[in-house]
Amino acid sequence: MGVGCRRGTAAEAVREAVFRALALAHVSPLAVSTLASIDVKADEPAIRALALSEGWDLRFYTADELAAVLGDFAQSDFVEKTVGVGNVCERAACADGGTLLLGKQAQDGVTVALACGPLLL
Repeated sequence: MGVGCRRGTAAEAVREAVFRALALAHVSPLAVSTLASIDVKADEPAIRALALSEGWDLRFYTADELAAVLGDFAQSDFVEKTVGVGNVCERAACADGGTLLLGKQAQDGVTVALACGPLLL
């Protein structure tokens, strides 16, 4: 799962946006392994608290790493000016080679995207 948010976003707003996205995609929170974002959000309390409370791994990527993720992603000039890459949530969700399952969902200053990794049989 990839997440972006405004600086200082309330933990409840992040939680609500994430669980809304999971419900839209019909994905159980138990199926999530990783919450990912851009490295400038590594100290964002709401993101850290959610991952900790749900037992999800946390991964943070640099703007250059996110920009190198191949795919057709929504772009925001504001986000690009702010953090150096035009999309955080979709690129972070796909950064480890996943396929986008649910594109960017925005709610209360939070963006969320879901990707599915390769299935191991």
